[in-house]
Amino acid sequence: MKKLFTLIIAGLLTFPSIGQNPVKNRNLHVDNIHQLRMTAPHNLRASPAETSGLSALKFNHQRSLEYKNSLVLFQQMDSYLYEIYDAAVSQWINDSKDEFTYDSYGNNTSDIYSSWNPDTELWKKNGKQEFTFSNGTLTEQVYFQWNPDATIWDPFAKWNYNYDGSGNMTLAYTYYFDGSDWILASKDERTYNPAGNILTQISSYWDESGSEWFYSSKTENSYNGNGSLLVSTSFMWDFFSEDWENSYKDEYAYNGSGQQISDISSSWDTGTSQWVNDYKNEFSYDGNMNLVMVLEQEWNGAQWVNSFKTDLAYNNAYTGSELILPWIFGENVGLIMHMITGATGYEFNGSTFMLSDRSTYNYSPVNITGIGENNISQAGIYPQPAKGQVTFTWATGNPTYQLGVYDINGRQILVKQIEKNSSVAVDQLAPGMYFYRLSGKNQPMLSGKLSVL
Repeated sequence: MKKLFTLIIAGLLTFPSIGQNPVKNRNLHVDNIHQLRMTAPHNLRASPAETSGLSALKFNHQRSLEYKNSLVLFQQMDSYLYEIYDAAVSQWINDSKDEFTYDSYGNNTSDIYSSWNPDTELWKKNGKQEFTFSNGTLTEQVYFQWNPDATIWDPFAKWNYNYDGSGNMTLAYTYYFDGSDWILASKDERTYNPAGNILTQISSYWDESGSEWFYSSKTENSYNGNGSLLVSTSFMWDFFSEDWENSYKDEYAYNGSGQQISDISSSWDTGTSQWVNDYKNEFSYDGNMNLVMVLEQEWNGAQWVNSFKTDLAYNNAYTGSELILPWIFGENVGLIMHMITGATGYEFNGSTFMLSDRSTYNYSPVNITGIGENNISQAGIYPQPAKGQVTFTWATGNPTYQLGVYDINGRQILVKQIEKNSSVAVDQLAPGMYFYRLSGKNQPMLSGKLSVL
């Protein structure tokens, strides 16, 4: 009985996608795409398994845009509002919202989730996540549930993350809180190829009674020459045969620009020992490289039929490098080409798409004086002061970073992709003090000052 209880708990405490998603690549992948339907979060997040759905790209409407001016360096996402469309009254109805806080380096330190109470017409606290960083790298994530009787946050689950010398998350442990102590529940182990892409991911649960680990699930990935994910195959551990059994797989296709254009998911039929189509997502982009439409289809046994559609909109005045985004975007931060301003979801009723749901992203401007200087050892810049050119280096395993250089008024005057230990010409810059920011996929943001002679 103890083993069964531990297995159930381990199943609930799935690893949320934070810093590293189940598949590491620069394109959208299955775990997040399925969530693009923007299914409303549960009124009570009974487990981090539900919360992990928030790692999806929830493209949302922005309630009020801040206009760019000389004092603004970044636009910081502070909250989002999720609404359901009530066709009977032709109105949008509040459903849930998340509110985010950040540290001075732009790391998302908390996410408070609330649901709307239609009876009292007030927001009700439900869950909270707190994130701890060390030198810009996430080390711990704790999930709490709101206790209305005691008016306190009760801890429920936590994750501790471990990394290799290249900055890849290789091992994570999950714990649940039994009321007095943290109890070990499961672990997640990952291996990577030289490019930093996940090759295998194995999840196991801890049997406290027998003091041993038992396999739970495994994912294997393959990539093309550009590092884009081609096939992701998942397996479940069979306790009777003591072997891995096929579960589901996803196959991806890309356009000439390397953008994902489709994702076909299939499940394993044990009766016929064949893969059977499940669902498909197709992606469309505009001339600014923004993802503007996601069409989801389901397999009816003979052909693909429409299921759901999401239309997306952006404010192209702000690039992705000018945004500070919360943990829910996870791996997909690198896909945000411009500021997300809207999304509208439509359910297919058999003949046409009907309004279903929408969200609203709320931003605030962050003055350059509000961004702390990150002087951790991973970042290096020389010579200082610089004349003619300057070299950037870092200790993380990310081969490239996007460099942004800003003047003292917060205006971006230089942006480019750079490789580790590469030199950047600064002879076009007037002598004086500047600020730089290095941002990379799944890597800590590095920022600091640059002095030019």
